[in-house]
Amino acid sequence: MKLNIEPDAERWLQMRASTLGLGGLGKALMSLYLAAKVAFTKGDGAITVRHLEDVDGLAMGHEDAAQMADVVSDSSGMRRVV
Repeated sequence: MKLNIEPDAERWLQMRASTLGLGGLGKALMSLYLAAKVAFTKGDGAITVRHLEDVDGLAMGHEDAAQMADVVSDSSGMRRVV
């Protein structure tokens, strides 16, 4: 999988990663991982701020797997089967 990151999305990730005391780097990495999945499933060639914002709440660590699957499927336009 090869995706580019738009400049605005890169700045968004840098701001998220530099959040002190709140696990910013870990949250940025999780957001990047989930946003890449969404962008890939949508057939987009680049990760955008929209992708990152769609999955941002999922990187907080307290959501369950069903909610994560729903948001990723809604954002990507894929129908959740299970």
